Amino acid sequence: MKWWKTYSKDTVQRLLQFNSLRTPTYQSCITGDSRNVDIAAIIEKQTPDFGKLLGTKKINGIFSSPPYVGLIDYHEQHAYAYDLFDFERNDDKEIGPLFRGQGKNAKENYVQGISGVLNNCKKYFANDYNVFLVAQL
Repeated sequence: MKWWKTYSKDTVQRLLQFNSLRTPTYQSCITGDSRNVDIAAIIEKQTPDFGKLLGTKKINGIFSSPPYVGLIDYHEQHAYAYDLFDFERNDDKEIGPLFRGQGKNAKENYVQGISGVLNNCKKYFANDYNVFLVAQL
């Protein structure tokens, strides 16, 4: 019960702080393979007004923390979420999973995967865009 009270209080504090800092922006959670998901079509279907804005103004940039080569099997780490939300598992499409190791072939596949994601994103970017990636050394 002590743990529950501590984390509940912390959660409420974080929600209150977020509520005081947030701005009137639009967010959407899109599930799919980032190498080929059609972001524009999904947004247009979810929120047509925002879809039109996305088509004209485009995206100024992204901030991402992509998976690291051979460090974690993300599908397995988050198996509870796949069960909870009834999402289809696509472990074989995961970029850089632990089960593929950290050898030369795994690294080459990783580079292809991340490049595919960035190339798919690029078509939604404005002319002058920024990409920030968290990388492991």
